Amino acid sequence: MGNIGSEYHTPGEQLLGKQVNHAEQVIELDGLLVSHAFLAQLDELMNHYDVRGVYSSKMGEELANVFDMNVLRQLVLGARASNALDDGDGGTEIEHTELDDNDIDTKAKAFIECLFNAAEEMDEKKVPETGRYCVLKPGPYYTLVQHMNSGGLSPIHRDIGGRGSYAEGEVVRIAGIDILKSNNVPDSDYSDTTEDGIVDDRHDVDASNTRGVVWYPEGCGTLKLMDLASEAEWQIERQGYLMVTKMAVGHKYLRPECCVEIKLDTE
Repeated sequence: MGNIGSEYHTPGEQLLGKQVNHAEQVIELDGLLVSHAFLAQLDELMNHYDVRGVYSSKMGEELANVFDMNVLRQLVLGARASNALDDGDGGTEIEHTELDDNDIDTKAKAFIECLFNAAEEMDEKKVPETGRYCVLKPGPYYTLVQHMNSGGLSPIHRDIGGRGSYAEGEVVRIAGIDILKSNNVPDSDYSDTTEDGIVDDRHDVDASNTRGVVWYPEGCGTLKLMDLASEAEWQIERQGYLMVTKMAVGHKYLRPECCVEIKLDTE
């Protein structure tokens, strides 16, 4: 939904209601995503711990990782997209040449500069200030934690309003953006992938130069037909349990102005 205008009222004039600009994004189901394993009864009995419990946890973690990866790919696609609304802003791509620099201080300053640029872009596109997030790979994230510039200040320096902990190895917020870390940040070419159960290339993107993603929650929508669930069945003919964890969801970027891609400038 887009913006609606305003005007000064002339006494006696009838108000008819202004038109609100609308557009639509269709979120399609990705299909039934499953993780499965077979556990022979003899193997289970020979172990001294609850094997099925561990298997279930691992399969759930696998589906959660796929969920995260697909959402992050959609945020990257949103950062490169134009808005479905005629008067809406498109996504933002912020490039920097020093995001892969070997020097910790140089690399950290490049990421900090990108984050402030992202905040500025989102401010200018009227994205709400509260609830902005950035996710980085563990390497860049810990680079920010270690960074100390020549003045002795850092993103976690409490004396200048920093929030975080060198001891805990965390940096909480930069430029009003909550900083997170994940191995699921796309940083490879996914533009020619084939995934069973997905009939098209809806999550395909070349993210070879992507180094981080900044977003506001309205940047991506998720369709959830079937939430995460686990099943186990005893198979007498195989003398063991077939275990299946499943989920049926779909993802699509919604508001490109809420999506920012931080990427390496290779030119």
